[in-house]
Amino acid sequence: MSSMRNKRIVFAIFFILAILVVFLFALNDGTFSRKVVDSSSPIPSGICKDCNVVLISIDTLRADHLPCYGYEKNTAPNICALAKDSVFFKEPYSVSAWTYPSHYSMLTGLYPDDFIISARGQGQAFANDTVMIQKILKDESYSTGAYTGGGYVTQKLGFSREFNSWVQSKGPDRFLDNAPLVDSWIKGQSNNFFLFLHGYDVHGPYEKIPVELRFKYLDKSMVSKECYRVLSDSESKSTACNREQDRYNYSISQYEAAIYGADEYVGQVISELKAKGVYDKTIIIITADHGERFGERGLWGHGDTIYRELINVPLIIRIPDVAGREVDTPVSNLDIAPTILDLLGVENNYNMDGKSLLPIINGGEGRPVYAITARNYEDSKAVRDRSFGFWYSIIEDKLKLIIAQFNETSEKEMYNLNSDWSEKVNLVNNSDYSEKFKELDKKLLEWKQNRNLNNRAPEVANPDEEVDEELIAQLRSLGYLS
Repeated sequence: MSSMRNKRIVFAIFFILAILVVFLFALNDGTFSRKVVDSSSPIPSGICKDCNVVLISIDTLRADHLPCYGYEKNTAPNICALAKDSVFFKEPYSVSAWTYPSHYSMLTGLYPDDFIISARGQGQAFANDTVMIQKILKDESYSTGAYTGGGYVTQKLGFSREFNSWVQSKGPDRFLDNAPLVDSWIKGQSNNFFLFLHGYDVHGPYEKIPVELRFKYLDKSMVSKECYRVLSDSESKSTACNREQDRYNYSISQYEAAIYGADEYVGQVISELKAKGVYDKTIIIITADHGERFGERGLWGHGDTIYRELINVPLIIRIPDVAGREVDTPVSNLDIAPTILDLLGVENNYNMDGKSLLPIINGGEGRPVYAITARNYEDSKAVRDRSFGFWYSIIEDKLKLIIAQFNETSEKEMYNLNSDWSEKVNLVNNSDYSEKFKELDKKLLEWKQNRNLNNRAPEVANPDEEVDEELIAQLRSLGYLS
């Protein structure tokens, strides 16, 4: 009887000790001590001083093809699940309609200049003294890593500067092509880290989409027999699906499948962060550099205009210990870098054009949202029958003004985004909007002058400069070069 009692006492002691161990571990981990900022409370500057940062840019992803932005198909279950626990921006915009300038602004908080805006195919980097977010965080003792799909996000153009680890695909490639390296990198981190991930999963041409995803949103009734047949061939480079009768259904279905594939990778990254035990101390940002056209205004692709389908991109910022909330105010991806610094409590003395989004998240007034793009292509006649053109826009109070500048001439358009989300009814000559048109026109012209934008194409690349054949091949495979 005494022996049984002693066993019970020993068991009780071990049970109590086990509870104490779990309690102390949770206390040390912050499980019991963390206080969640609810959706009605302001988010203070420096709320996440010891946090890691993961910035994921899904190239060519337009916001309105994600279910959390109203799309009818569940193309992104992981991204939209994350959005519920994040600051979800309902109307975010990119600074530009193509990859190079948009990522430049995303990582620097600066507007691009004439050269960056129109320097397609020239393979020349931006200024060496440009300060990027990875430089700032590296100086704060962060480990910095980047894994990109190549193309216009390459070492050649300057994006690799100040990353401790930089890997760019020889592709251009999908996120999964770098997945094992990324997983290994995350597992190997012992200090705070900044991780930048970029992939061309959603960027055409769509032959690179795995066969197992090609039919996820496509059935036989949607395309011709020949198109359906070649999609079953993993090595197919056939143009059968680009015929007019198939082009829309084929392109949309493959775009949706590509989004689903990119979303699967986002889920993998989240799982890896949880497995390492750092998910609850990691800021996660999901965004894109630009969108894509599928026949809107009779046009396809991206880069050469500045309508909603090309610059309305997702922006989701998951902040540990902050409850999910939605922000209706239009914002810009120009503000990503300064927002990261504000959340981390890192002093920002870098004269960025962008500003932290915390005041807007906390209910403050919005700011004008500017965008700029240009095209310098032989085939630009498909756009405006011009050889060269800059496009500028300003969004304020849900009104959007566009100026398309072609050499010595310009065209202007204005849209009410509340009632005309697809930008079809030009209000420039509508007397009810005359005062607002004058106000936006003045602000946009002043912005151009302050940015020293001269509406000029850059000088032709130095013919004596060594050609980067790998970069040229990547740009050609992305459809940027003929």
